[in-house]
This record gives sequence, C-alpha cells and structure tokens, in this order.
Amino acid sequence: MVNWKNYLFLAGLLLLGACSEDSQQGYDEARAQQTLNEMKGVYDGTVMVNNLPQAVQIVIGTDFTVKRLPTEPILSHIFNGGELEAAVNSVETVNFTAATETMAVGDRNISLSMKPGDLLFTAKVGGRDYAVTVTFQTFAYRSTLYDDLSVTMQASELYCDGKAYSLTDNGITYVIDNAKKVKE
Repeated sequence: MVNWKNYLFLAGLLLLGACSEDSQQGYDEARAQQTLNEMKGVYDGTVMVNNLPQAVQIVIGTDFTVKRLPTEPILSHIFNGGELEAAVNSVETVNFTAATETMAVGDRNISLSMKPGDLLFTAKVGGRDYAVTVTFQTFAYRSTLYDDLSVTMQASELYCDGKAYSLTDNGITYVIDNAKKVKE
C-alpha cells in the first residue's frame, strides 16, 4: 500500500524550488537535455543504517541506479533475531535501478523523479531461499550551485515469497544526502 501522504510531501519538497517565481525561465528541449547531461555521472554517498553510515554509489545515466544498497532495513520487516542476521549475511551486493520519469529545473536546483521500480533479491535463511521484492518511489535533487546530490527512496510495497508486509506504521525510507560527484 502506498503511503500517499509521505509520497506527496516528498514530491512537494523536491519540486518547491523549481516552482518559485524566480525560476520561471524558459527551458526548451535542448537546454533541458544539456541540464540532464550535466547531472549525469557517478556520485559517492552514504545512507544511515542503525545509526551507522553505509557507503553507496549513485549512477545517473540512461537510468538511475543506487549500488550497494543495504538490505537490513528491508529484511528487518520480514525476519528477526538470528534469522535476520543470517538473511543479511546471505545477500550479495544489491543494486536498485529505475527509469527517470520527470525532471524539474529551477534557478538553484534540479530534481528528478523516477518511475516506481522494483528491487528484487534473494535471502537465504536455514538453507531456504526467500524471494524479496520491494517497490520504491525515488526522487533525486541536486543544487545547481554544487555537485552534491540528495536522494530519497521510499518503499511503497514489500513482498517475500509472495506474502505482503505492511509498511503503514513502520515504513522503509533510504535518505542519501550530500553525495559527491566523482571526478572523471
């Protein structure tokens, strides 16, 4: 089930700067493509998991990808105790990819929203494989003054072996703030 209140709040925050009066300049298709090309690249950042920073890498190209996404926040909705530890330890590197849906450009920022995308991976507990599927709503924001990138990924659905898990009272949100563009 999608928590639309959170989704709309995040979308509003990301697009707020792009809708201000001073950003009403015209962007034709060529200028918009140039702006997107300037945003493309590789960014190194961190996401907090259990109050510890975990390194991630973001790639903006033809698609949007987050590499090395920590799975513990997801798996903690499905497993607990020793099962959780076994599940986390069994998962190889997880990468999430989504297609870019819209771009908003303002004088001071650029925001991207991605099409809802599924993250699929397998966890092994007690010799048994569990198929995990998470649907994310993803937004990226970059200041035009800096090369820093901020990303919010909000899980809207979680399934393990076809069984749905509620995210209503305890959602899954990844926040990657101030990721730095890797020099080419």
